[in-house]
Amino acid sequence: MNGVTTRLSAGETTAWECADFVRTIAPASPLTPYAAVRAVNTSTVAMRTCTEWTRRIISTGGAQGCDQFEVPTGDPLCYLSSKMDPIPCAQASTDAGEALIGTAPAGTVVWILLEHDGPWAPKLLESAELPGAAKNRLMAWEKAVPGSRLQLFRSDQPVREPRLMIAVGRPIDPFIVEWRLPDYDELTQIDLEGPLSGVASGSATIHRTPKHFVCTHGKRDACCAKWGVAVHREMAQLAPESVFQTTHVGGHRFAANVVSLPHGICYGRIEPTDGKPLIEAHGRGEYFDLEKLRGRACYDEGAQVADKIVREEVTDMHLEALELINSQLVDDQHRVRIADRSQRLHDVAIQRRRTDRFRPESCGKDPAPVFEMDVIAHAKL
Repeated sequence: MNGVTTRLSAGETTAWECADFVRTIAPASPLTPYAAVRAVNTSTVAMRTCTEWTRRIISTGGAQGCDQFEVPTGDPLCYLSSKMDPIPCAQASTDAGEALIGTAPAGTVVWILLEHDGPWAPKLLESAELPGAAKNRLMAWEKAVPGSRLQLFRSDQPVREPRLMIAVGRPIDPFIVEWRLPDYDELTQIDLEGPLSGVASGSATIHRTPKHFVCTHGKRDACCAKWGVAVHREMAQLAPESVFQTTHVGGHRFAANVVSLPHGICYGRIEPTDGKPLIEAHGRGEYFDLEKLRGRACYDEGAQVADKIVREEVTDMHLEALELINSQLVDDQHRVRIADRSQRLHDVAIQRRRTDRFRPESCGKDPAPVFEMDVIAHAKL
């Protein structure tokens, strides 16, 4: 046994030896079978070795191998067996304890949203029913407008006059410009220069009414439909004029994902029961539950984390209660300065750290490590 233990620690053992080792120590060990193996299998063991012996361990327990061997599902030992018993990426992320904050699509200031009732292709511009001229116009806008992102959206009503929305989610005084189009070819006649500056032209209207977009893009990732559809259904019943389904917003594993515009506030792991308080919070001009917050998309990942930390400190949920003064990356450390409503400055230092927990980034992908954003310092000036 000592020889096998040494080889386990060195990452040199075979799958058969690992399986025999588990069977040998499991009955006699005061630890659970899983904990006993981990006690000698340090985090430095080669992933290839872990893959082989994990398959053997799981196979000895059948389909319920993780439960039989009491393997926490957030550990690579269980996820490396996903070839045999796949776990949806959203469930995998939750089980691994992956944090939401700092995962909003960083640097997204302008959201270009076109109403299109589908079907949606995995990549939105490949949707067959979207005319070529419209696709070309959307691609040109995305290329020309810094910090922009394309989205298709739909409501439960048939599209007669498709809507175009441009949400400018800037940090101060964000807004939405909206058009009703006679057809998609009308996109070629629209110039965004004025609207991006808050100046309406032609049939465009400007407003600041909250709009909520729920990702239900099942053809991109099954979790988006699995969790998103139920959330959209509940929210749309409460506010049919301001809740829509939308295409991929990034982060399938955080489904159900909701983006609240014009501020560009992104939430993850939203449940149907969250719909009413989320809509009401934004109606009051406030953030919803900070524990469901992925971040404000116009910020970088460090500023997204700092925004949450300072809000928790000053207990102020108003959407515009804080002002981001600056955010920079220095020696792999995010350094963020934020002013609260009393004009007090908060300097927050954040470090990104790799953990020993794994989850797939999306359904069907191999397990990848979970990263966390650690607050190194928070000084109040």
